[in-house]
Amino acid sequence: MSENEMPSNDVGLQRDSNGKLHGGVTGKGFRPGKSGNPCGKRKGTVSLAAALARSLTRKDAKAICRKLISLGKRGDVPALKLLFDRLDTVDIEQRIFELEQKLEQRTNHT
Repeated sequence: MSENEMPSNDVGLQRDSNGKLHGGVTGKGFRPGKSGNPCGKRKGTVSLAAALARSLTRKDAKAICRKLISLGKRGDVPALKLLFDRLDTVDIEQRIFELEQKLEQRTNHT
């Protein structure tokens, strides 16, 4: 097979002037005004996260956080992972430091 011949698996695919294949599933490139993913998510489709954010009240969020903390205190590893993945470590360290100081003050006063 010579350099100019295309391998058998590239049959029907078009190459640009540099010899590279065009984009798209068909290898013919993307057409102007046409989606590269015509069966993809439609415009205006609401994501699950957006729907949850709109329907979740502050009271619901606090109850969920309390439950998550409660599960974490009981040793529920997935709950602990979720908690610590979502918290900023600097804030956690500051909060622990403040709690340790309060504890120390209470033990010194008794």
